[in-house]
Amino acid sequence: MARVGSLVLLVHDASDFLLEAAKMANYAKYQRLCDFLFIFFSVVFFITRLVIFPIWVLNSTMFESWAIVGPYPSWWLFNILLLLLQVLHIFWSYLISRIAVKAIMRGKVRVVSKFSSDSFKLSQSKNCFVCFGCGSLQSRHFSLLFF
Repeated sequence: MARVGSLVLLVHDASDFLLEAAKMANYAKYQRLCDFLFIFFSVVFFITRLVIFPIWVLNSTMFESWAIVGPYPSWWLFNILLLLLQVLHIFWSYLISRIAVKAIMRGKVRVVSKFSSDSFKLSQSKNCFVCFGCGSLQSRHFSLLFF
């Protein structure tokens, strides 16, 4: 039970740097690299937080520790908080999968190319950009959502 915090940290840090790398690629306007890193991040996120965390970490803290030391007052609080963390992992996985599906189905280039050339030039002149994640076209003058 003493090393569970290190395992939780390791599981969470396994995918975090990939998301940061995808953000940097997006800011640098390397869209293909950004898409690849985001998909790779999604796969690592799902494996670490929906497979490794519940099978290894939760299993050892809930069932193996019960057999070794038995329940004690802080055991209940500790495991309830870890289960709450797993609920958050499921919710975050849902949100990430929605973003990944939108990115695969539409893609940043295809959303912008639906406009006519005049409106595209207008959007370029007003310093517009497509939001990475929600798919909205934004500028300082207007905001248009794509659903």
